[in-house]
Amino acid sequence: ALSFAHDLRLYRRAAGRFNYPERDLDLLGTVLDRQLNSPLCSSAGRLFDGFGALLGLGALNHFEGQVPLAVEAAAHAFAADTRTLPFPVARATLPGARLEIDWRPAVTQVLNFPGDAGADAAALHRGLVQAMVEVARQAGAGTVALTGGCFQNALLHSLATAALTEAGFRVLTHRRLSPNDNSIAAGQALAALWNLTTVSLPG
Repeated sequence: ALSFAHDLRLYRRAAGRFNYPERDLDLLGTVLDRQLNSPLCSSAGRLFDGFGALLGLGALNHFEGQVPLAVEAAAHAFAADTRTLPFPVARATLPGARLEIDWRPAVTQVLNFPGDAGADAAALHRGLVQAMVEVARQAGAGTVALTGGCFQNALLHSLATAALTEAGFRVLTHRRLSPNDNSIAAGQALAALWNLTTVSLPG
């Protein structure tokens, strides 16, 4: 959460939401200024972690996905709302991708105009879904596969499936295997079995 705010030059404003000692805030600010142990991340899970902290739904994961689960749970009471947080789609600025979803307007709105945590959590879900549809349109895709750990979030899964289907896309979802990282191993095994990789199976 504080790395989001740091990128927007709103670090001190965001820091006021947490009860960290001043010394710790200064140290973390220095770490972020110098980009020490601060790798870039593109996963949606870290986005839910950050928003969960900013919304006051949790500052620490005591088990995997705890804060994202709290964000999803808070959003359910406002699932019928229509407000969305803005996540514009733009040309990617880093190599390896064609498009990227810009989280900065959404974080700025949450920091500058804090509201009900549940309502903002629901608006986060709907904003991300709108961005998914826009990415699919700009990419010229006819079929969209919903995979990755964030699609264990039932609300995000249902909203995305409905919006993409309504927009005319064919939607693929997991049936037998989880969308989480554990299924990477199954894909690696199939790649080796089908000779899609140079890795050799033992024995």
